[in-house]
Amino acid sequence: MKHGVSPDTFPPRSHEAKRVSVVDAAASVFCREGYAGANIDLIAAEAGVSRQTVYNHHGDKEKLFVAVVRDLTERCNAGIF
Repeated sequence: MKHGVSPDTFPPRSHEAKRVSVVDAAASVFCREGYAGANIDLIAAEAGVSRQTVYNHHGDKEKLFVAVVRDLTERCNAGIF
């Protein structure tokens, strides 16, 4: 029997990795659903985190949207796209 990570078990992600995952997922959901159609449940599901994790990192939908815009602006300014 092999020991290690089973296919359905993943090692825990770091705080920063979760934050990045949430921002990336939020960007996708906001683009796909629009601001009004986006919600924390959709974003959390796409990021693979709990609703509470989204709230812990960003507070609410408006603050998360600001974080997405800030992240995209920083990427554009850095030429990362």
